[in-house]
Amino acid sequence: MEHCDHLDEQWISDFHAAFGDNGIIIMAWWLMTLFAEQIRSRYQDWPFMELTGLPGTGKSTLLRFMWRCCGRMDDYEGLDPNKGSQVGRARNFERYSNLPIVLIEGDRSEKDGFKKKSFDFNELKDFYNGGIIRTTGAYTGGNETREPQFKGGVLIAQNDSVHSDDDAVMERIVHCYSTKVHHRKGTREIAKRMARLKGNELGGWLHRALIQEKAILEMFTDKLQNISHEWHNRDHSIRDRIVENHAKVAAGVWCLQKLFPGYMNDDTCQQLERVVWDMAGARERRIKSDSELVTQFWEYFEFLNYRDVEDYDGSRVVTETLNHSSNPDFIAINLQEFEVAVANNRMERLLNKELKKQLPSCISHPFDGARNVKSQILGRGKTKFCWVFKREPNR
Repeated sequence: MEHCDHLDEQWISDFHAAFGDNGIIIMAWWLMTLFAEQIRSRYQDWPFMELTGLPGTGKSTLLRFMWRCCGRMDDYEGLDPNKGSQVGRARNFERYSNLPIVLIEGDRSEKDGFKKKSFDFNELKDFYNGGIIRTTGAYTGGNETREPQFKGGVLIAQNDSVHSDDDAVMERIVHCYSTKVHHRKGTREIAKRMARLKGNELGGWLHRALIQEKAILEMFTDKLQNISHEWHNRDHSIRDRIVENHAKVAAGVWCLQKLFPGYMNDDTCQQLERVVWDMAGARERRIKSDSELVTQFWEYFEFLNYRDVEDYDGSRVVTETLNHSSNPDFIAINLQEFEVAVANNRMERLLNKELKKQLPSCISHPFDGARNVKSQILGRGKTKFCWVFKREPNR
């Protein structure tokens, strides 16, 4: 760890150019995570941050840079929750206070047809409120237990977005999606220049943040009150928790004025506040829609199921090859047949275990159960075991 008292403000414009608005928003969340316990003591919670996007969009570089701002110069990004045991994860979660715990994407590849067990993000749900990490027996010879609470913030960094059947988990997340939209000629060189900055040029970020704790928290309280009030009145279709979580991050953006008063002027902060508001709307739509995997499943189904054939009289007839349901209000699919059709058409295989986990919460075609149905494909009253879905969403 390197320590520095002076903050060189010149690099913030390069930072914004290299990492875009997402970079500033991540920095704002990171700044306020330094005071996560103080914020929870007043507001009961601190939101999770999620950073996803295509490979090569700078996610890892951004994370390493933020750790360097905190004095960690070893190119550390975060921990892979898929590696190690639940006990090992718990020890990492309770190790720090008022610092981010960054969970990075591990190897999810399949080997011999089996997908490695992935971390269940529902485990994090109680961390939002600073809940208990785990309960263990205390070495006292009695019935005493030890129940350490989570005292930091959670940042999830991976290529694919988190999916949970529990809306309460999804509502706790503020999501930044990394793209190359902000990339311009020279952006790569700027990013390389940022990577070469020394500890004595970055370490002052942490020092200035900590010595201004009182002023930062006062600004946070003031801005949060105004933003939250305005946003709640702006769009009543966005659920309260989503509004509050995004308002906290937007208030954190304004608090960056205490670190970079020259660059983070009111116009810049207002523009970034609008970006965070748009993220809140996108979060609401994300929760009300199917996951990317489920959406891809139905796109595959539409492509594979319908076939034009020539009838005996020469007319064209559309037939179904995967939907066994004779009831037009339902779709009945045998998943093994679906997998075979995907393979025969040389399409990218969908992860079967994860798909089975997500399909029951499908929104566009609500799940109606798995059972034997009379097959319109097999005919003669024969049945097929299928996953059955309603053709239209619930109204």
